[in-house]
Amino acid sequence: MKTIDDDMKTLIKNCCSYNADTGEILCKIKPYRNEREVISVGYVHKGKPHEYRRFKFKYKRFLAHRIAWFLHYNEWPHQIIDHIDGNGLNNQINNLRLVEHWQNAGNRHYHRSGKLVGTTFDKRRNRWVAQIVIDGKHSYLGAFDTEKEAHERYLQARKEIEP
Repeated sequence: MKTIDDDMKTLIKNCCSYNADTGEILCKIKPYRNEREVISVGYVHKGKPHEYRRFKFKYKRFLAHRIAWFLHYNEWPHQIIDHIDGNGLNNQINNLRLVEHWQNAGNRHYHRSGKLVGTTFDKRRNRWVAQIVIDGKHSYLGAFDTEKEAHERYLQARKEIEP
């Protein structure tokens, strides 16, 4: 996670305002020479498969949802911020939550479309494989006849490692 120093936090706090209902961040000063006095800051970065609003201030880049979190809670986020609805451009505060990496991975677009977390289909064996990532290391949990069985094995492994 990118952390910022206290001077940058103060500059952002003094220069920007955040509307929690719309998710819009407004800048009270001119961050660039050719822009208006009060502007909606940021630009949309179109990465695959996600789009996020990014913010450049004093030659440093930030994700707008992290700035929104900071301006709303007055605390720099030290975890991943998840967009609950999956829309990376929706920075309303009720759409943002702090999560661990594994929780964020479970909220991916293909999981929302029905694919179960912790499963992949192995075409060579014609079976569903359960796997889990712990501290950056992939662990094989077994091959199963159905996606549901593989997912259940994943959930069992998740329970075993959670405190």
